Amino acid sequence: VEIDIQQLDASIINKQISQIPLNYPGTNLSAMLNTIQNNYENRNLDKVILVSDGIYNQGVSPAFLNVGFPVYSLALGDT
Repeated sequence: VEIDIQQLDASIINKQISQIPLNYPGTNLSAMLNTIQNNYENRNLDKVILVSDGIYNQGVSPAFLNVGFPVYSLALGDT
């Protein structure tokens, strides 16, 4: 089993979830999911677990994306 952690800023790779910053000025979940789709093309991606407060303020609503893999959400935050 291989587990990768992807955050909103794809240029920064953290292997520790505790090191992911929580102060991004915007949230573009569709861009992040499209990046994951491109990075794992032709691989057997079983699922994505999306940890978010659920608020997106940039990009397309993730509900309208067809990324080709199941996305399970874990809602966190006080909003």
